[in-house]
Amino acid sequence: MKKLLTFKVVLIVLAFLVFSCKDKDPVAKKNAFTYDGVTYDLSNGWLLGYGANADSVSSDYDITLYSSGLSIDSLGDFTGTGHMVYLDLNVSGTGSFVPGTFTWSDTRSANTIVYGDFTLDIDTGAVTSGTSGSFNGGTVTVEVSGSTYTVDFKMTMANGKTVEGYYSGPLTLL
Repeated sequence: MKKLLTFKVVLIVLAFLVFSCKDKDPVAKKNAFTYDGVTYDLSNGWLLGYGANADSVSSDYDITLYSSGLSIDSLGDFTGTGHMVYLDLNVSGTGSFVPGTFTWSDTRSANTIVYGDFTLDIDTGAVTSGTSGSFNGGTVTVEVSGSTYTVDFKMTMANGKTVEGYYSGPLTLL
């Protein structure tokens, strides 16, 4: 009887351990960026290519991500209200956009980011904006699957603050 009770206790403990060790569902990333503890939505983006760099082995591409209150006019300028993040990337090769990981650099070469900034509370009608800042370091990863671009970034600023964000969706090619 005592052996049967011990066996049941061991069986219950093992069952508890097995079922309590399930991997939790990963939290889905949101199309947004965070600055100074506040999160700002991102809903759209564009990709603009400038062609080959002076090194003849990399190309200059800019990604701009922005919130739903903003739109782009026929000249490529913003209209409306919202927030945006701008990333100046340099891809390997001199043809079409090549996804990858881009690391901050002071010079244009393959798989680098040489400039970036963000602006909050843009209002093109009133010609005003809120907080803005330029980056001086960081990393951007871009993946492409069909027409979906996934952009994951963590940028640093001279004041020690970070701008960290994620966007997954189409980018308008300008």
